[in-house]
Amino acid sequence: MQPFSAQDRIMDMHNTERGAVRGLFLLLAAALCLTGTAYAQEGPLKFDLAEKAMLAANPQAAAALRDLEAAKLRVTSARAGLYPYFSANASYSRNGAQGTPAYDSYSYGLSGRQQLLFPLRPGGTPLGPGLPALRRGGL
Repeated sequence: MQPFSAQDRIMDMHNTERGAVRGLFLLLAAALCLTGTAYAQEGPLKFDLAEKAMLAANPQAAAALRDLEAAKLRVTSARAGLYPYFSANASYSRNGAQGTPAYDSYSYGLSGRQQLLFPLRPGGTPLGPGLPALRRGGL
């Protein structure tokens, strides 16, 4: 019988290690299979719950989300000045001292506002009736 060579010993140790790793892997897989049934019944995580969990765990993300919401409100507020504005009012009063004839007073009003925006030419001068002449001192 021949003595084992160094290469045979290395191969034997390698096979033993592979067997140990394989056994550990199978043990881990069996443990996961036994405990995995409890997790499989929960169902998928909903997006809104995942978002809340992420924001609770990450204060920087929560601050960034608040900054984004504030920026959206500032855009809405800035656009409000570009929309037409109308206002109406009306009033009625009956005046007269005791012993004098009474008279009725009516008043009403309507007002509106619209910002006029003139498009610019490629050179940067505004378009509009009479504006170039006003700039030259005409009209």
